Amino acid sequence: MPIIELFTIFKRILVTFIQTIMKKLFLSLLLFTLTMNSQTTVSYTPKNIDIKNPERGLYYPLSTRQTTPSTNCNDINITPPFSTYNYEILACQIDNNLTLPPSTALNQTTISLIQRIIRLDDFKNVVTIPADFLALIATDFQTLRTRGLKCVLRFSYSNYKSPYPTDPPLNVYEPTKEILLGNPLTPNVPGHIAQLKVLTLQYQDVISSIEAGFIGNNGEWDRTTNFGYHSPPVSTLSDAQLDDRKQVGNAIMALCPNRMVAFRTPRFQRLMMGLFPTTLSNPTPTNLLNKPRIAAHNDCFLRNSTDSGTYGTGINDNGSAPQTIEDDKIFLENQSKNTFDGGETCGFDPLHIYDNSINAIAQMKRFHFNYLNSRYFEGIMNSVPPVLSTDTPLGYWADITPNNILNGGGRLEEIKRDLGYRFVLTNSMVSDNTVTINLRNLGFGNVFNERKAYLIMKNTTTNAITKFQLFTYNGNDVRAWNSATATTIAPNISLIKNLTGAICPGTYSLFLELPDFNRPTDSKYSLQLANNNIGAVPFWDDFTGFNNLYQTINITALPIPTITGSTSTCLTDNPITNNSTVLLAGQTATWSITGGSGSITGSNTSPSVNITWTTLPGQITLTVTNAGGCTSTKTQTITSISCDLLSTAYFTQTINNNIVTFQPLNSNSILICGNVNSINYWNFGDGTNSTIYSPTHTYATTGSFNVSMQTKILGQYDQILCSNTYTKTVVVGSGGIRSRFVEETNQELTSIYPNPNNGEFNIEFSSNSLNNIIVDIYDIRGRIIFNKIFEKTNSFSQKLNIGKVSKGIYIISINDGLKKSIKKIVIE
Repeated sequence: MPIIELFTIFKRILVTFIQTIMKKLFLSLLLFTLTMNSQTTVSYTPKNIDIKNPERGLYYPLSTRQTTPSTNCNDINITPPFSTYNYEILACQIDNNLTLPPSTALNQTTISLIQRIIRLDDFKNVVTIPADFLALIATDFQTLRTRGLKCVLRFSYSNYKSPYPTDPPLNVYEPTKEILLGNPLTPNVPGHIAQLKVLTLQYQDVISSIEAGFIGNNGEWDRTTNFGYHSPPVSTLSDAQLDDRKQVGNAIMALCPNRMVAFRTPRFQRLMMGLFPTTLSNPTPTNLLNKPRIAAHNDCFLRNSTDSGTYGTGINDNGSAPQTIEDDKIFLENQSKNTFDGGETCGFDPLHIYDNSINAIAQMKRFHFNYLNSRYFEGIMNSVPPVLSTDTPLGYWADITPNNILNGGGRLEEIKRDLGYRFVLTNSMVSDNTVTINLRNLGFGNVFNERKAYLIMKNTTTNAITKFQLFTYNGNDVRAWNSATATTIAPNISLIKNLTGAICPGTYSLFLELPDFNRPTDSKYSLQLANNNIGAVPFWDDFTGFNNLYQTINITALPIPTITGSTSTCLTDNPITNNSTVLLAGQTATWSITGGSGSITGSNTSPSVNITWTTLPGQITLTVTNAGGCTSTKTQTITSISCDLLSTAYFTQTINNNIVTFQPLNSNSILICGNVNSINYWNFGDGTNSTIYSPTHTYATTGSFNVSMQTKILGQYDQILCSNTYTKTVVVGSGGIRSRFVEETNQELTSIYPNPNNGEFNIEFSSNSLNNIIVDIYDIRGRIIFNKIFEKTNSFSQKLNIGKVSKGIYIISINDGLKKSIKKIVIE
């Protein structure tokens, strides 16, 4: 075979081999890159059923005067279930009417909300509510706490059904304003609302919201004797009647200062906001925080075109045109974005367009519905099992077409699922030390009581729990996690937490907790996200109230920050060290002295401290504490006398308009301060000599000259403790730095390669001295751009990287105190 063919075959084999090696190298680098930037992502699927969550959903209505009283009570602590006021205890009603068993059993129902209507019929003409009656109310609130329930609270003096009493005609009698608010003539006797306020403030934690009661039949601000009849067709209220209603409304607002108060119609919402009419004696709210706390309750939802007087009263309340049905709806739509709407149905007109289930969902989404009465109106809301009566078929909102979202569930199941908030995780990511959680609010409404979000980290070895509060772009409160509007989709909510320096090293399982602000340690009130389990591990834990993210994160030990600047700033009998460190996120510093003696100036917990030493040697100890409570230490030794810092002193110079400024530096590049114990002798080669004490010296001249600096350290009696001399050639003037150096060509003394280079090169310097070697690099204008001192051994070989500098010619000077080499280098 010819030689040329053998060469061709060998060439092909060699090329193939190189290509294979390069491909493997590329794949290895790619794998390394992916590993260095690894990110663990977990995706979640939504759970499309109604979930028991606090302060939302279908509620169960329970009045203290039931139409069909309970006949027994399972709670042994409550005997009998009735009092002399015909007051039925809440615990007995729960045991007899709901699948809300005693606190010793598991609660299987999705209802977490009770509408508690407290009837005050016996006190219409009584100035003071008896203490034993108030005690019954307190017992009910305590029952809510033990059962993990909350209530929508309303106070009422009557609950007449049609036909209404005719004495007074068509009206229902309730107390006067003076009884409700207190008589100004007897200021020591508080009104009914003030007496009840003592309880509502104490038990505000189990009150989800308040419906503005006290006035009218069933507390709905309608059909009243003392505050003006308000029901079509008679809807006119005088300014005095409106003013009285507003005073009562402001007192109701004060029952629970941190809770929403829902009013029956948009008209009365506007009244409480001070939007109408200006002729009232008190045209603006007495509490300027009223507006964001004013919600709505509609007790005849979808009954007819006006919801039985909810919308479109036609009254010119705000000084403009009468409010139409759509005017009221637009007002409520905007107001409910940050509050809520809720209530009950009260019947339906089969010919009315709003009665179909699709339109009901649209209306609930538009007005951000939070709750609905599960028992009324029966023709629509009769599908909530079980009750003592025989179960009935699904209500009017049932959808038996193939379009229903849940098999066999119907549109009512969809309504139950989406009332109020409904948070669904989409995914979470763990990358390096950062956790990102993404979710959406797919419910009709929002969380409206204060609630925070926490990242829970559970150590997989010790099971210890650590909590970190999470923040979003618009705040640190779950109330900002908005749902969709009538025309927009639900926005993405991102929770991001960087854990660098925030927790001790270890492996942690991650969870999300949304506890109740007023009951943060009671898991019964924590919020559950609507997501399915992943594998056999449950997503939700009833006992802890944690949502499982199915993520783990490995936190490695943080590097201990270095101590910088820990050398004398002045060479005196009492050296001063200026020490500092750069802390990472979540870290704190504590400085101390071990060995030697001295004093720390200022706080020893600052990132930087000054230490004045009286005896040396000594050690500086920096103790770093991470946010997780872990500590680590670093020490640095300070040498015994100032002469140690002078052993390789040198000076630098800057040239400006032919004026040279010299600065003497010690071996750690710290300025040598001039004082009575430190003397600098300068010789400029032209017969000019100076002895100075200042840290800098200036000299005006041109041309090339030799500069010699001799620094002496004197003792207490002016004896010379040590001295050092440093000499350098300096050129001032148009010649630039090239004129003051004669390039040495002895290759045996110094070798620089590669040259030209890109700022990174090697130096080899031949020397018989064991002194430290000083390397200076200058630009063509004589400015020093690089300086470093290297410890000399038997030979000197060093790789330098002077960083990013401009392309051009530079001069490098290498000096061991005995020999000096000057070379030219080219940076390309």
